[in-house]
Order: sequence, then C-alpha cells, then structure tokens
Amino acid sequence: MLEARYEARVAYGRQHPELAPIWPQEDFVAHHVGNREALHRSRAALALGRLGVGQAEKALRAALAEKQRPDVKDAIRQALEEMQAGSSG
Repeated sequence: MLEARYEARVAYGRQHPELAPIWPQEDFVAHHVGNREALHRSRAALALGRLGVGQAEKALRAALAEKQRPDVKDAIRQALEEMQAGSSG
C-alpha cells in the first residue's frame, strides 16, 4: 500500500518536479510505518491512562523509561497526568 503511494508520488513528480519525493522508497515507507506505530502507541497509552488501575500505571511508567518517539512520550506523560488527576479528585 505505501509502496503504491510512493510510486504514485513518483509518477506525479514527473509532471511536477518540484513535488517529486525527496526520499528513497525505503525511507518513505519506514517514515509512514513509524507514524502509524507511534499513533497506535499513543492511543494505547491514553487508553491505559483512562483505565486508571495500578497495572496500567506500571505499564505506562515502564513504557516511559523505554526509547520512544517524543510524541509517544508526550502521550504517556499525558496519560499518567490524567491518572494522577483522576485519583486525587
């Protein structure tokens, strides 16, 4: 699917060189796969935060300690903050 999208951009770039892809296909695919993975991780973190149980907090703290993209870490922090706010109010 992403390969076809890349090929479509290459074809379009032949007509409009200023809009041709600047990345090789492998980098284009890796970038978009990474975006999807980060989106799923962020959504999972927010869902765990809404559960508000001890094991969810433990999982979020463990995930925060791992290497993550900055946007995923932000979602994890947000989930932990929401858990703290929910438990204190």
